[in-house]
Amino acid sequence: IIISMAKKDSLDVFEKDRERVLHEREDLSLKGSIDKPIIDLIHYINAQIHFYTTSSCSGRIIIFAEVFQNKKKGCKWLLTSHEPILLQQIRDVLYDNLPQAGYVHFKFEPFVLHVTCKCLSHAKHMLQAAVSSGFRNSGISVNRRERIVLGVRSTHFLQAPVAYNGRLIVTDEYLNHLVILGNERLSENFQRIERFYQQVKSLYNPDETPTRSVDKNLKIENHDTKEIHKHQEVKNQETEYDEVNTSSDSDETIDCIAKLFNST
Repeated sequence: IIISMAKKDSLDVFEKDRERVLHEREDLSLKGSIDKPIIDLIHYINAQIHFYTTSSCSGRIIIFAEVFQNKKKGCKWLLTSHEPILLQQIRDVLYDNLPQAGYVHFKFEPFVLHVTCKCLSHAKHMLQAAVSSGFRNSGISVNRRERIVLGVRSTHFLQAPVAYNGRLIVTDEYLNHLVILGNERLSENFQRIERFYQQVKSLYNPDETPTRSVDKNLKIENHDTKEIHKHQEVKNQETEYDEVNTSSDSDETIDCIAKLFNST
């Protein structure tokens, strides 16, 4: 009886938190809003009564500078893009707005999503969808309030220093390669999001034909280097991400989580 009452209290807390979060603010990240490429995905998940999202990022390419204030290290963003970028955008930032102290980095960050789940079984199903879609660094955590949170993540980051103390430390050719690699990883990132969205829809509405969650109008146009055009043509001919063994990986992850949860 005590266990049943505790479970009921936990579910009541979930319902109240879900209503509050979705009513007040649908995304708790610093930006405070949902990125355009994943709006459909987030709205679909939040339409399911067993879930609500708390924070997300569709994936982005950024340039940031290291800053130190009161002996604490921080960063200042010089450029942020959730869409493919051009080499000229990088030039504009590094040639006209270069800080005079510390390192400046080029970085690609992949999609991340945090979903609060009503119970472990629902979290396990969505974890399966995430891992099999390519987000192999995903996992489930349970806090002291027994709130079950699924983190959807991957590991294909990219980061490189490009300037130091007000001076570029790389060539224009090197910057061009960073742009190519960053755009390539952003494209692959959107493909993984699309697979994840379709798997989620198949779980909770299998009779509905999935619509696209990622804005497929995001294109790389008017590039000022022939290398980028050539690279994109080759990339379009490549096969999709290899999903071999992702199901077994997710099953092992789910089994471990289930054992830990049941032992508490």
